[in-house]
Amino acid sequence: MWIHVFFIVIVVLLCLKLSIWVPMLVTLVASFIYFQWLVASSPADGLSGLVFWIWPATYTLLSGALWLLLNRLRKYYRDAHH
Repeated sequence: MWIHVFFIVIVVLLCLKLSIWVPMLVTLVASFIYFQWLVASSPADGLSGLVFWIWPATYTLLSGALWLLLNRLRKYYRDAHH
């Protein structure tokens, strides 16, 4: 349990460090709500509580990486064409 909380704290601190905390924290909260609903509505032998703790933080990191990549690509193309 504590390793999952630690992982989420690391994700939040990383978001704050990279100054992208608003979209990242919104994504983190939204994904926790979604995955909580997903786990609650799955059959008893379906998704475990472990998925609820691991996936939202992983999903947030992946979407943050995609967001940074798209920002860099946009900046690259803007600088190349001006």
